Amino acid sequence: MSVMSKASRIRELIKSQILSERLPDGTQLLPVRQLAEHYAVSYLTVSHALDQLEQEQLILRVHGRGVFVNYSPKLRNAEKFRVLLIYHAQDAISPLFIDRLFNFFCERHDELTLLESSLLDGLSPEARLEKLMEYLNKPADLLIADGIYNLPFREIDRCRSNFGKIVFFNRYESDFELLNVSRILYDYRAAGRRAGEAFLKRKRRRILYIAPDSSVRRKFPPYGPEVTYHWQMRAGLEESLAGSGAELENLIITPANLSSKLKKSFNDFQPDAVFAFHDYCALKTIQILNADGFRVGKKVDVLGCFNADIGRCWSVPGLSTLNFDTGKILDELKNIISGNVINPSVMIAPDLICRESMREEK
Repeated sequence: MSVMSKASRIRELIKSQILSERLPDGTQLLPVRQLAEHYAVSYLTVSHALDQLEQEQLILRVHGRGVFVNYSPKLRNAEKFRVLLIYHAQDAISPLFIDRLFNFFCERHDELTLLESSLLDGLSPEARLEKLMEYLNKPADLLIADGIYNLPFREIDRCRSNFGKIVFFNRYESDFELLNVSRILYDYRAAGRRAGEAFLKRKRRRILYIAPDSSVRRKFPPYGPEVTYHWQMRAGLEESLAGSGAELENLIITPANLSSKLKKSFNDFQPDAVFAFHDYCALKTIQILNADGFRVGKKVDVLGCFNADIGRCWSVPGLSTLNFDTGKILDELKNIISGNVINPSVMIAPDLICRESMREEK
């Protein structure tokens, strides 16, 4: 039996499973080598079979993720996009949101290519640019850039004609402005206000605000120029505390000095509430306070602010969270790619999710 006839046989076997929904829409197929072992054929034979299935639009190859079933009678005629998603592992909105975003495009049967820009960090400037341009020079209907730091804004701007639409998530901290693009921004000023209101309702009057260290925040105290989300969040916090008599102390930390600086602040300032941006700061604060015998929710309240609903995936006793709901974000993305709105700057308000420590008594 020839390679192509073997490939056709494998194609029909997989195709029958897809059409009968024994392999439901969105199912990830085994890697090619495992499929070859399963069907007792060569790697090349399976590759030919997948090529044929892809031509029939029954599967979807996603660069860096794998091969997925791409068949749904209800969606066969829906518009499909070629999508490039750029994100940085350290600065992305959250791993949970990246997965939701990935599933969102797969459910639409879009052709999705992922570029984790942190993988380029160890390369020389020349090699980094060359690798980056491999992605940016390939035309796509939609470019999504998620995160803030280290995104290649200038390179994207030079290649913008390769993309039908460009959407940035959470883009506050950049001194490079791109025109005529859509932005989905988190309303950090509202987050600060919500935090202050929650503390005042709990009769907390000595509030410690914790933020991760960075050169930007060191140069422009407190916490950078007005475009930064830390400036926005502190401004909202101060607005809600104005006239209340509450005191606000600021603490900039690194992972190495968080423990010592936090303990010093508790000795010197004696806060009864802590507002911590970033998952690391909030979780580490809870851990340190528990180890030192502080009664979280009794002697002190701890509120964390997260870029997306990452706080929902942890049940940390004593930690309440301000989250930016993923469902709202994806709804706005649908509006943008459907053409219902043109180049908007959408502000997503935060949700306050109270754990047992700050839950309102009924």
